[in-house]
Amino acid sequence: MTRSEFIQELKEMGYELTEEANHIVVFPYVIPVGKLAGTKIKLGLQITDLVPPPGPLVCPRLHPLHPGNDIPHPFGGIHECKELGQDWQYWSRPFKGWKNTDRSARTYMAYINTLFDTQ
Repeated sequence: MTRSEFIQELKEMGYELTEEANHIVVFPYVIPVGKLAGTKIKLGLQITDLVPPPGPLVCPRLHPLHPGNDIPHPFGGIHECKELGQDWQYWSRPFKGWKNTDRSARTYMAYINTLFDTQ
């Protein structure tokens, strides 16, 4: 799937995307599951032709920064995202098993929901 196809699928799912620098798209998102359900955030995805995105960009920050992977999700691998501003954080959450899926934006967003459901 190409970058443009992935973005088109997100739009078809109803997300209103804003293009930012470095192949990042940002959109309003209401977390649908988990202890943060109902929380309104901005979600960013760095989408290149090498999909899936490396991990979500989240604003406002939901967790303390902890760039090391010495502790598991949800608190490890949380980095600053200086490209989008100080209120943003990058969650290093590669989608393991992506090659065994249909590789769609819908599947990736289901993965995002799994991340929020396991907070």
